Amino acid sequence: MENTLTPLNSPRYSLTQQVHFSCGHRYASPELSEDENRQAFGKDFTPHGLGHNFIFEAEVSEGLSGPELQMALKQVSELLDHRFLNQDVEHFQSHVPSAENIAVFLFSELEALLESSMKAVRLQRVRLVESRDFWVDYRGLKNPAVAQVSRRYVIQCLHRHHNPDLSMEENKQLYHKCSAVHGHEYKVEVLVEGPIHPVTGLVMSREALDSLVHEVLIAPFHGQFLNDHLGNTSGEIIVEKFFARLESHWPESFPRLLGLVLRETRKNSFYKMAER
Repeated sequence: MENTLTPLNSPRYSLTQQVHFSCGHRYASPELSEDENRQAFGKDFTPHGLGHNFIFEAEVSEGLSGPELQMALKQVSELLDHRFLNQDVEHFQSHVPSAENIAVFLFSELEALLESSMKAVRLQRVRLVESRDFWVDYRGLKNPAVAQVSRRYVIQCLHRHHNPDLSMEENKQLYHKCSAVHGHEYKVEVLVEGPIHPVTGLVMSREALDSLVHEVLIAPFHGQFLNDHLGNTSGEIIVEKFFARLESHWPESFPRLLGLVLRETRKNSFYKMAER
């Protein structure tokens, strides 16, 4: 019988903890020429490599306490902390230390550590935050390894909550102060899911994604009055229309567009996920 999650065997809760570690790595594959490396990694292909203050986060099903998971994360992150991965960590002498490949390595090491502790716990996900604008989620999917990458962009523009079918007074009563023209620094997060390339270690080219998002979302809307382009502009409407624009321009050669998150303020966020 198919093993499916039911109210009887599904976890009652999950636990998430994170730690920080610092290391250096170089985006470069020995299987590629210099020009091919530059094409694959863009500005991340540098002679000496890059340094990052990584955030390593893990989510597990019930069975561990917070301090126990925190200790396990610290133990695993010690394998990479204050090292130059390409030279100092054997695994990355044969695997490009991309954020995607690092996430897979951390998942594997943490899963093995948890299994050796004989704890009845399931590792559900790890997240590796490379920068405030890029992070990777890996859930253990193998053969091929499949990861989700998230890229954050900023669009600064004006808008107002305004229904043209209503009077000004009715709009004020419905939307209150948001009926006045105001602006936001929108954080737009694009979520992409796909297999990790065996040579480059990437789900997709960062620069290819940046170029598309700039063309489809940033150039048309940055510094604009959104109502002129989108009509009524609640967060719900904006995230729907931004996602639809991006999806309609999404090349078939790209991995799957999984979703889009629009963060309007620290309190207000809106999600649009692709249909499965």
